[in-house]
Amino acid sequence: MEADAAEVILALDVGAARIGLAQWDARRGVREAGVLRRTRLAEDLARLGRLARERGVTRLLVGLPRNLDGSEGPQAQRVRDFVVALTEALGLPVALWDEYATSQEATAALGLGGRPLSARERGLVDARAAALLLERYLGAGAPPKGLSAPGGEPAPEASTGDDFQADTGQNMLT
Repeated sequence: MEADAAEVILALDVGAARIGLAQWDARRGVREAGVLRRTRLAEDLARLGRLARERGVTRLLVGLPRNLDGSEGPQAQRVRDFVVALTEALGLPVALWDEYATSQEATAALGLGGRPLSARERGLVDARAAALLLERYLGAGAPPKGLSAPGGEPAPEASTGDDFQADTGQNMLT
C-alpha cells in the first residue's frame, strides 16, 4: 500500500535529547518539520499528540537504529519502547523504518561535517535525518507495517505498542 492523497505522515528521528521531525502530505511533499526538545516521556508524548492533531497526521514513521550487521542494540530497544508508549498515547498507526546513516548523510548534506556541532546545528541535522528517513520510506512504497525484527520482517500494523522552517533556526519545539 502506498501513501494516499488524504494521508499525512509525520516522521520521527528519536534521540535522547531531541526528536527530529519531518512531514509528508500529497500537496506539499516531504519537508523538514522542526525539532522537539526532549523532556519527560509523558510531556514528549503530549506535545507530539498536539502536533499530530494540529497537522492532521494519519500515520507515524519512526526511525529504527540498527548496527552495521543489521542487528539491534540498546538504542533500538529504547526506540521500540518509545514506539509502544507513542502508539498507546496517540492511537495512530506507527511504522518503524531502518534509519541507517541518515544522520551522517544529513550532516554531510548540510555541510556540517568535520567539526563539533552547536545545539542548533544538531537540531538541523535531526530534522534533515527525519526527512531522509521519510523519503526512503516513501521510496519503498510506504508499507504501512514498516519493519519489526532485525531481519526486516513486517511489524503488525500499529501494534508496537503551522510548519517549522528548518533553515531559519525557528524550528525548535520547546
